[in-house]
Amino acid sequence: MASELRRLGLLALVLLGVVGFCLRIDVSGLPEVTRYRDDAYYYFVFVRSLVLGDGPCVTPGVPTSGVHMLWALLLWPMAALFGAPSLVIGAQHMGLGLHVLTALLLYLQMGRGGRALALAALYLGNPFLVDEAQNGQETALACLMTSGLWWGFGRGLSVASLVSVLAVLARSDLILLAAPFAVARFGWKLHAGVPLVASLLVYVASNVALAGHWLQDSAAPIPWLFAAHFERTQPDTWARAQRWWWYLRPCLLGGPYGLVSPVLGGVLVATAGAGFLRERWHVVPLLLTGVGVLLGARDVEVPLIASLLILLAGPVRQAHAGRAYQAALLGFGAIVGLHLVVRGYPRDYYFAPMAVLGVLAFGGLSSRLAHMACALLAVTNALALRAPRVAHTWQEQMAMAGKFVGDVTPSGAPLGCFNSGILAFHAKVPVINLDGVVNRQAFAALRAGQLDKYLDARGVRFLVDSEIQFRVDDPWPHSSGAHFGGGFAAERDLVEIARCAVPGVREPFVVYWRRGRGEAPVAPTVARVLGPAPAHGARRGGHYVAWPTTGPATLRLRVEGSAEPALTLAVADRATVVIVRVDSAKPGRHGLFVDDNAAPILSVDL
Repeated sequence: MASELRRLGLLALVLLGVVGFCLRIDVSGLPEVTRYRDDAYYYFVFVRSLVLGDGPCVTPGVPTSGVHMLWALLLWPMAALFGAPSLVIGAQHMGLGLHVLTALLLYLQMGRGGRALALAALYLGNPFLVDEAQNGQETALACLMTSGLWWGFGRGLSVASLVSVLAVLARSDLILLAAPFAVARFGWKLHAGVPLVASLLVYVASNVALAGHWLQDSAAPIPWLFAAHFERTQPDTWARAQRWWWYLRPCLLGGPYGLVSPVLGGVLVATAGAGFLRERWHVVPLLLTGVGVLLGARDVEVPLIASLLILLAGPVRQAHAGRAYQAALLGFGAIVGLHLVVRGYPRDYYFAPMAVLGVLAFGGLSSRLAHMACALLAVTNALALRAPRVAHTWQEQMAMAGKFVGDVTPSGAPLGCFNSGILAFHAKVPVINLDGVVNRQAFAALRAGQLDKYLDARGVRFLVDSEIQFRVDDPWPHSSGAHFGGGFAAERDLVEIARCAVPGVREPFVVYWRRGRGEAPVAPTVARVLGPAPAHGARRGGHYVAWPTTGPATLRLRVEGSAEPALTLAVADRATVVIVRVDSAKPGRHGLFVDDNAAPILSVDL
């Protein structure tokens, strides 16, 4: 009877993992909203440039090392065989395939038993991991290489060195994980440094070969921008201490450790920490967690789970937590510290490899504790399935700008853009990256406060981005107007000629003419349909429409001949061309009306 119950429990866990995996596969027609951040399109443009023979560029003519090479090399054959548009679907499927491969490798590493199968399935169906495996970036590859590092350092020096090199090419911060693994495996001996030296040499050589500098292009620009923005506020010592603590406190077993799963984070901390404590001290972590709560700490799921596991470890004779678990925690802690304290720019997907380390750390638990933790992991996975995907709703506007900017700017005119990935992928004209992440020249101009001169040198007359990006004094750390130089003021030096707007999104994506750089473009005068808008969620699909307005006005939509109230699509506060998505839950002939005018300016079938 007991064995049958165990089999039923195992089956339930496996089904939960498989169902969770399937439920999180994204089939949306708007990938830039539901699965890809703008950064993913840097890869797509980079690979397209390689396939076309234009070199390793995102900004035309400027070689860059701002992408991780191993992921780009995996995407290259797909674009070469099926064309760059195939990357939009292919990157998602490749990421999912790597995620499945990681789950399989974890199953093999955990010993192929029932518990190993359950853990691999729960890893497979973790909602955060499935979502990020489809993000078009190197996240799933980084998780696979994290598992590969664990495996490689158990296979000898040569294999460890090879895997370390591949891991650093997959994502450069994984060298912080390889370093403690090398010490744990080979001790403090000279040959323990071989994997690290090999990784560093390949990393530096690839960056120098691509862009002429040892450091990856994407490493410094955004952290520098945030730091420069902070310095403009003329902070005192107290303000600096507050900022330092803001980034340091999550390193104390906070958010990054429980982002994928607080259970996996707790297991990793417990297996690494229990080896340092004698049994009579096992209550201390729980007491310290309680003190933290009394002092105001709220993000305590990971230390609480870890404390309870350590406390229960004595009575059930927990297996000794070996050096590998301690190395894993130390390495992941270094990754957390790098992105929070050193760079000050954490992104959620940076911390996905913790899940791999958490699963492997189950090997340091006794059977009883492992079963308890596995059950808790299943519960948290099931609860997380209810959470909706993160929607990047504003990025639809970026895709609209890329597809239709040619309708409002002269043919062939290059564009400047800070958030330039989606725009560059869709636009038919050169797009110059301005934040420096994939354009070292722009980063140098930003630091020198001479971005205006750089744009003039590149012949850029038009800029495309959110209005807030060009402000000089604004709390938003991405605002970059102060780095244009020459007393730049967006309200004087930039003239809006068009804006891309999606109902419900506050900040439109705006096309600007740089005043005094050539003639202002002639604006269209008649509303017209630009192209189809894909179905998305409850939205049935519709059209993208260009609406020219000579001043403040409101564009509304209603079924022709209907007495129902009109739906507000867009509000213009100045003369411009508004590119807007037009769709409706009701099929039929719809009219677009300006203000309270009785006659529509355009009729469309929806």
